[in-house]
Amino acid sequence: MVEHRKEQAKAKQQHRSPKGGSEKNKRVSEKNASHQRREGSMFLSETKVPKTQKDVALRPIRRPEPSTNLGGAFGEDSVSLEAESADLSERESSGSFAAAQPEHDWVFGVHAVKAFLDTRAEEAEEVILPEQAQRTHADLIHKAQESGVLVRYRPRSFLDRLLPQCNHQGVALRRRRFVYASFDAILAEPPEGALLLLVGIQDPGNVGAILRSARAFGVRAILLSQRDTCPINQAVYKASVGAIESLQITQIRKPIEAIAALKDAGWWVLGLAPGGRLLAQFDLCRPLVFVLGAEGAGLKPSIQKHCDALLGIPMGVGWDSLNVSVSGGIALYEWQRQCQEKIALDSKT
Repeated sequence: MVEHRKEQAKAKQQHRSPKGGSEKNKRVSEKNASHQRREGSMFLSETKVPKTQKDVALRPIRRPEPSTNLGGAFGEDSVSLEAESADLSERESSGSFAAAQPEHDWVFGVHAVKAFLDTRAEEAEEVILPEQAQRTHADLIHKAQESGVLVRYRPRSFLDRLLPQCNHQGVALRRRRFVYASFDAILAEPPEGALLLLVGIQDPGNVGAILRSARAFGVRAILLSQRDTCPINQAVYKASVGAIESLQITQIRKPIEAIAALKDAGWWVLGLAPGGRLLAQFDLCRPLVFVLGAEGAGLKPSIQKHCDALLGIPMGVGWDSLNVSVSGGIALYEWQRQCQEKIALDSKT
């Protein structure tokens, strides 16, 4: 009897275990399936590839033609400026910025822009001012409106991108490319006053400072050696503080040939070089051309031997060097001083 009951209990237990195991396995399977679905959905969401879109960055940037609308309206469409900014950025990234020639020149800085609007407003295309124009810009706005020049307001970052490494002060003016005067036209004029010939001066700050001194002392024209002297660019405009606008500036290809032509036209060619005759001991009251040489190296020997005379500036013991723009300013001061003294003596007699 006892054995019979044990066999019945054992059979009953064997009959229940498959069902219980099946239900347990079923619950585990459902749990695993649910977990796999969740994991699977997360995996798919992380690796889902978005729909293909057109890459707008690969489209060529087409630069619009310069605007001919010089109306004084504010808030006009800025497509041309944005395109130029994008074009400049693209050239900078490709390494071709230095070689590229812009369609327009930029004059930047408050004083340089003021001087340009005062003297050559007809050549201005537009003026860029800060978004929150200060009272100090009120006269610029007035000058631009009076001349019919378009005014645009842009954040400072816009000019930082367009004119990198330039102290633009948030103010810039876009003008047509600088037009040099004709060397033949300068030669055709009667030889009077003074000219400046710059050979090998490559720092735009020095060129701009020399132009500023030239304007202050009444120089008639500036001659730039095209091969090795910094041309008129934005940095030169800034350094000259507007002096460019009232000067005749020309480029010459061969300085030695230009010197010969100037001599034939009646000009005295005087080179500034260490060891030359002292400025104050030379009669500067004549039609003359001061020739200034490169930073550091000075005036080339090949240029020196074609000068009528070499002139020097007296300096203290143990020092024989001056910045080229400073030397030019001293020479022009001495020329102006001698001419003023001669005029004063002539008036007394």
